[in-house]
Amino acid sequence: MVRSYRGVVLVTVDSLRADHMGCYGYERDTTPFLDDFARSSLLFENATSAGPRTSSSFPCLLSSSYLSSYPYGRNREERLSKERLLISEYLEDKVKTAGFHSNPLLSKYYGYDRGFDRFEDYLITDSTKKAGKLGKLKRVMELLFGKPPFTPGEQINRDALEWMDSVDGKFFTWIHYMEPHMPYLPPSSYLDKIGVDRINHFKKLWLGKKLDNSGQRKDIDEKEVELLVDLYDACIRYVDDIIKELVKSLPEDVALIFTADHGEAFREHGFLAHQDYLYDEVIHIPMIVSERNGKDETPVGHVDAVPTALDLLDEEIPEKYVGESLLDPPKREGMFTEWVGGEKQQTAYRGRDFKYILDGKRGREEFYDLGKDPEEQDDISSSVDLVKYRKAVLEHKEKQKRRRSESEKRKIDEKIKDISI
Repeated sequence: MVRSYRGVVLVTVDSLRADHMGCYGYERDTTPFLDDFARSSLLFENATSAGPRTSSSFPCLLSSSYLSSYPYGRNREERLSKERLLISEYLEDKVKTAGFHSNPLLSKYYGYDRGFDRFEDYLITDSTKKAGKLGKLKRVMELLFGKPPFTPGEQINRDALEWMDSVDGKFFTWIHYMEPHMPYLPPSSYLDKIGVDRINHFKKLWLGKKLDNSGQRKDIDEKEVELLVDLYDACIRYVDDIIKELVKSLPEDVALIFTADHGEAFREHGFLAHQDYLYDEVIHIPMIVSERNGKDETPVGHVDAVPTALDLLDEEIPEKYVGESLLDPPKREGMFTEWVGGEKQQTAYRGRDFKYILDGKRGREEFYDLGKDPEEQDDISSSVDLVKYRKAVLEHKEKQKRRRSESEKRKIDEKIKDISI
């Protein structure tokens, strides 16, 4: 029987790929605390992100809906569609809610604060903007002396725990950490902890700048890629300690859901960081729920996160949500991941041992046997009957198209009401 919890914390980590964690088979000691946490929790081995970037995954993660259901994400000026029902909006007047993060793409500007009782995105304030050149110089100097270009997880922990301590009754808290996001700037002691040589801070900055500005990153050689992996892994080891600090401070009547927005590539398919490709280094993510222990092979994804949180809080799951609670894992053959860029959409359909990709941008289909070829190096689409996989993707796309049409009709109906006499 599932317990009803007073609080649920949804912890998300930016750019964390599943296969760089010990509990998902990684050999380096990057996640000792999360490995222990996973042993006493429910770990999903086949969790996939809803998209390959922050802007394509979080609309889905916080509203249990797919990216293509409602217009969003084609450029940085678009706000979060009001048609999406964020968990914070659904829980208004029922459960206290708060969000803490420092990713500007998830800021109040884009509408992610909707419904939250407390929302901290730690953006630069008007007063710091008015500081002009001196303010910019200060930020550059902070970066040069080791301060990362985002709010450290330790401060996020302090603020989140202080808020949770102040709440009477039930609450939902979303916490997002940026530590593994580029530029990879781990404290040097965390390179020691994963057993690699320390790297000069200015070299870390140089590698980060090079990675950020090099397009397809052709000018980064293989030795530098190895250094980037070392730095990335040390960042994961660092955020593991930050999460340990958070979890050890949570009361027993608080449940935790752990996942990531997407992964990170290191030239497995010719590119670095996270771009508009749907290979596993970018879309295979961790998903761990603290309710009970065990491993589950069910294909799950971002759309299942907030239904699970509602189940843990003993709250109804709205019909508008397309995901399901992971406390009673759904029976599925696969999960969908999307990249919507203009008219050219890419959709991946990933199961326990297969991946089908319908790539409208590049005009091709791909198919991988993940059991025999987990690194997706051998596209066998020409020798496999793709009919059922193609049908599944086309049916998925049609469902999202209907939701878009319904959304547009509701907007028109509202406008008609506005002008009716």
